[in-house]
Amino acid sequence: MSYYIVTTTNARNKLARARKGEIPIPTITNMVFGTGGHNPGDTNTPVPPTPDDTALETQVLSKAVTQTIINQTTLRHMAEILDSDNLNGTIITEAGLIDNDGDLVVRATFSGKLKEAGFNLRHEIDELF
Repeated sequence: MSYYIVTTTNARNKLARARKGEIPIPTITNMVFGTGGHNPGDTNTPVPPTPDDTALETQVLSKAVTQTIINQTTLRHMAEILDSDNLNGTIITEAGLIDNDGDLVVRATFSGKLKEAGFNLRHEIDELF
């Protein structure tokens, strides 16, 4: 399985401004899921995201982050796609983290994961600094 992840340039700029004292550090509020970020017709071959990305290629769902834990020098954020989210049969190939300003902070692309009926799909993203 291939998995690529990048912290966006916008997120790095915000962190630099926060360290300078210009703004508070934005918090992560949502995880977004999508069906883009792969070679056309091949959901098992992700295309690496770039630091200049500002959105998912094809967002299909936004969920509140349900848990965040400190993992030494990173933060691990978790969210779930539930059976009630009506995405059964959808192949998820990208995900991202959104801050409280509504900006994409992290984007990940990966081999497709099928959301099957009767199962929740839990996803974790490590925010790298």
